[in-house]
Amino acid sequence: MMQTVLDMLASLGAATAYSLWLPVLAWTVLALPLWTLLERTDRLHPLAEYRLSQVLLAALPVGIGAVSVVEMLPDAAGSSVLSTQSVVVLPAIEPTSTGAPAASWTWMHAVGLLTVGALGVGLFCLGRLALEVVAARRVRRRLATVAAPSLRAEADRLRERLNVRRPVRLCTTPDAAVPLTLGGLRPMILVPDQLAEATEELRMTLRHELVHIRRWDDFAHLAERLVAALFAAHPLVARLQRQIAEARERACDATVLDDGETPTASY
Repeated sequence: MMQTVLDMLASLGAATAYSLWLPVLAWTVLALPLWTLLERTDRLHPLAEYRLSQVLLAALPVGIGAVSVVEMLPDAAGSSVLSTQSVVVLPAIEPTSTGAPAASWTWMHAVGLLTVGALGVGLFCLGRLALEVVAARRVRRRLATVAAPSLRAEADRLRERLNVRRPVRLCTTPDAAVPLTLGGLRPMILVPDQLAEATEELRMTLRHELVHIRRWDDFAHLAERLVAALFAAHPLVARLQRQIAEARERACDATVLDDGETPTASY
């Protein structure tokens, strides 16, 4: 039984060592200094930091996918070399009866065990993400578009000014502590009831959320969470995801302030 488990771990390690863990290692070596630089510098515009961090995170699954594609390509050069080699016939060697080999631990077993652990953590995080997506869909179905006509008109005016092409639903609710957006092809902005009466605060809130919608940040956020769930066992991925979230908010704030309608002191 133990030997069977070890054989399975060794096979899994051999299958993932070069197709999965080698690209992960290469990405880590390249991403760690870049992430450190992005964390410590304050010279970049928030939008530039946001996009660079997104590219850095996307490089991980893209690199693994590229290696997988290369491995699936036919090795024409290798097959031609083998075909030109002469065949050497060796004399038969009589097998000798030996006892069962003792179970031994190799680095391939360690790679296989690491793969099992990473898969377990990734599946758990993917399941949790799926539950959150289902919960968000239920909230969308439960809430109705109950915003007052004046709020709806203000949202439409800001949507045209900010060149937001997607239709946006606006909903005021007592359940939301802070303004937030439920993304999708028809995103919904949830505004707390207490902000519905504060005209200037409402305008700033709508501008902020509409900038997110214009940049498709809701879809980007979902993709980032998907990558973070798949590679949840990698500590740098979680840190990079948090950095992206912070840079996204700073980039959105900078855009709102650059619009000219929001005074810096009020924001």
